[in-house]
Amino acid sequence: LGSNSKLYLIVKMYDELTIRDDWILKLIYNDADATDDKTNYIILKRGETVKMPVRVIINHYKTQKFYGPILHTFSKDVSNLIYSYVASNGIANGEYLFGDNKLSKFIYQTNKRLGLKVGITQMRIMKITENKEASAKERIELAKMMAHTTDTQRTYINTSN
Repeated sequence: LGSNSKLYLIVKMYDELTIRDDWILKLIYNDADATDDKTNYIILKRGETVKMPVRVIINHYKTQKFYGPILHTFSKDVSNLIYSYVASNGIANGEYLFGDNKLSKFIYQTNKRLGLKVGITQMRIMKITENKEASAKERIELAKMMAHTTDTQRTYINTSN
């Protein structure tokens, strides 16, 4: 599993944007093509000499009615990984970055082959519990980033110990 593998990219993206299994991302190159408010998009752009940071619009997820769309711009490093993954896998405009199914099954099966018992839910719990000593402000920001309430966050922490 190298740096251009699907799993590696998922982990790197997840590290920057910790969301539920909402990684059904339709690849587009223009913001104007993000027309369906029930579709999640990944937007790649190319500047004249450099690749522009990759952005995602998460329109469809469990608590969307409460939080609205999630907008995120990936770091330069993760953006470069995404550009490389798209190019090496021949993913075209309008196609899905990781396919049009949730990733839970892929994560579970891959981790099982590696001898790990970690799925998407457990990855979310680990992300939360890493921050047990976080301040109230940090916990609120983490809860917002993960699109749930601090009460839900407390439930994850209590059940993971």
